[in-house]
Amino acid sequence: MREELLQVLQSEFNLTKKDTTIISELVKNKMTAENLCSLTKIPKGKIYTFLNKLLELKLIEKSSDFPATYSVPNLEQKMLDFLNEEFGQFTKKQKRLTDLLREENTDLGDFEIIYDKREFIFKLMEMLSTGKEFKYILRYPALPYLTYLAPTKEFQEIHNLIAKSRDALTDSKDNAPILLNNLYTKKFKEGSRFEFVVCKQALDEFLKLIENKKGKLAYKKKISEIKSKIKKYDASMKVVDEHFPLGVYLSKNKVIIVLNSSGALTGIVHQKKEVVDFYNNLFYEMQERAYPAEDYFNQINRSKKK
Repeated sequence: MREELLQVLQSEFNLTKKDTTIISELVKNKMTAENLCSLTKIPKGKIYTFLNKLLELKLIEKSSDFPATYSVPNLEQKMLDFLNEEFGQFTKKQKRLTDLLREENTDLGDFEIIYDKREFIFKLMEMLSTGKEFKYILRYPALPYLTYLAPTKEFQEIHNLIAKSRDALTDSKDNAPILLNNLYTKKFKEGSRFEFVVCKQALDEFLKLIENKKGKLAYKKKISEIKSKIKKYDASMKVVDEHFPLGVYLSKNKVIIVLNSSGALTGIVHQKKEVVDFYNNLFYEMQERAYPAEDYFNQINRSKKK
């Protein structure tokens, strides 16, 4: 796993072999620049160029004592922070470019087509990064990330269970699920407002999966966690006893509409006000037909006691 992470840094983010060699050594032990020179054979006159670069990217840490020691206490978390920073910078640049083109009256169109899952994840992360209020209508069997939002290791375990039991929008073989988990965690902690409409059968099957694979205690704990997170993050989750064919993801000025059929995902990102208003109205209509998640959990608790 460690080598794979380092290979991604080198191949996808323009880090050199010497950069990843330094990181690899610091993952094993914290050490001084002099120790690193001995192990990596990088000359003393150049080692600080590499160290300062990695410090600026926040991929390594430096102690305040003398002589200073360098370390990587948690490679996975450092990677997540780095990737989120890279994504955030890219989003800002893209927004600036779009604003400039609009100032020049360049016709960008009101919508973009989504051709696959990876493109959908990117567009969703882009929307999350730039908005503060979100409304989701989740097509069966999709679930709000709030239902399994957790520290990385626990999240991966639950996500892998889901991915093995059914088709998932995010592929557990790449880093997209972890990045989304990290981004959702950040947005919830920042106070972003989320409202969800979710299919009852999707929740039924998710909780049954937890009970079957992890036991009754884990099942009860998961229900308690979901209820606690809804309250903690002031989220709205309503349950509807019907299947909605599309996934609808709304922010203030944008809507993403996706259809996932037999594992093949397609969709549209639309920014035209009339279209966004239409799906906002659809969301509120769905909310009116749905009932609070609290009622759903009370209902299943009563049925378990019978």
